[in-house]
Amino acid sequence: MSEIDVSQIRSYLKDNPGFLAENMDIFTDLELPTPDKSVASFANYQKQALQKELESTQQRLTNLIETARTNQSLLLDLFHMGLKMGFSTTPKDSINTLKTDLLKRQGIDLLVIWSNTTDLPGSTIFPAKTSEHTQKLIAANTAFCGHLSREKIRIYFPDKPESLRSVALLPVIYDKQHVILALGSADDQRFHANMDTTMLQFIKPAILGVLEKIQHQTP
Repeated sequence: MSEIDVSQIRSYLKDNPGFLAENMDIFTDLELPTPDKSVASFANYQKQALQKELESTQQRLTNLIETARTNQSLLLDLFHMGLKMGFSTTPKDSINTLKTDLLKRQGIDLLVIWSNTTDLPGSTIFPAKTSEHTQKLIAANTAFCGHLSREKIRIYFPDKPESLRSVALLPVIYDKQHVILALGSADDQRFHANMDTTMLQFIKPAILGVLEKIQHQTP
């Protein structure tokens, strides 16, 4: 850098004494002076810590933006699926739409819909004696995501329990109709206890709409 450039910078900073205070992030790119090279500079330590904190904040912001984009895309897909289910002429068409759309999603390898009546097309009837786990799930009426023992996985996925590592269970209750949507994955991180259940909660009204339609069609 030439002497005239340095002079211009010095002059600008003198004329604008608040510049550095208003632009603190500039310090992350500056090399601060150390009076004695053999002595560690506290100012440099502060600068390095600030730089690391800024990089960490930028990474968290990037992750949040990416998550928001993913969630926006997911919600749009689920909204369109709900519309297709709502405009389907029969409950069977609605359930077929639900199964087709969900099984296209990455990481969902198996889907079973359980019901306590034969009215819901494409569903499997609960065993005559439901398990204690199923009874508690219906009583709580709250979605479950995570890992289950092999014995409990077999309750909801009796055909291929050995291939599944994580599950999502969504109970749906309408009047006397009890339904559980069971999603299974071979990926042990596809469904976990700390995950956002937005997808499941968005699906619930669509299934409720099908159950309501069935009840109104039943003489």
